[in-house]
Amino acid sequence: MFHTGLDRYLTTDINTFTTDTGIKLRKKFCNKLWRKILKLCTARKIIVEQYPKLEKDKQYIFVTSHSFDEDVISSLATIDRNVYMLHGSTTQMLHNPVFLAVWVNGMIYLDRMDKESRRTSIDKMKRVLNAGSSVMLFPEGGYNHTENQLICPLFTSPWILSNDLGVEVVPLVSVPDLKEMTIYIRVGEPMNIGQCEKWEGLAQLRDAMATIVFDILTEHTKLVKRSELQMTRDDWME
Repeated sequence: MFHTGLDRYLTTDINTFTTDTGIKLRKKFCNKLWRKILKLCTARKIIVEQYPKLEKDKQYIFVTSHSFDEDVISSLATIDRNVYMLHGSTTQMLHNPVFLAVWVNGMIYLDRMDKESRRTSIDKMKRVLNAGSSVMLFPEGGYNHTENQLICPLFTSPWILSNDLGVEVVPLVSVPDLKEMTIYIRVGEPMNIGQCEKWEGLAQLRDAMATIVFDILTEHTKLVKRSELQMTRDDWME
């Protein structure tokens, strides 16, 4: 199998997962040209329909939906500044060559099955944010393949970071049109969910993301009744 040489991230701690120089260089050079390169790496055309006016040198916590194969690259290609991406896929990191691009962009690895790794991932993101750069994470924790949830329940890390550092959270949603080979992306306004009680802040963030998903689906897909679908339950489970 293809090996990316990124196995060192399996053992890096808060001080060794990146360098201060690495944070500065990525913030400076992962710019418009880099985003154009990322766009060339997607099979589908990226259409950004909404993007807020963000402060140029301000750090943000970008929280993105997660439901298809190209949402990582398309999200990185859309965000207007460098972000360190939090991910928890050991297999993908070690064997998927796409993660070489993620490494160039900046990444934070966590072992989902290890409590200490989950805890230190928060501190790693705080280090990046305190250094003046931004982070991107998938608060649903995995692919949303549910039938009836626009956005799955969110993990607490966006609220923890916003609450502890006062950094605003920016919701980003990507929805693919498989027939048209298109990815529709909308980015919401920054939210200071850390000012709210934890579950209220997360509920507000989930509602904002779900609203964006609903708006995209309403505008770009044909709604059908379940009774009109000629599929069995076994078909859905395949």
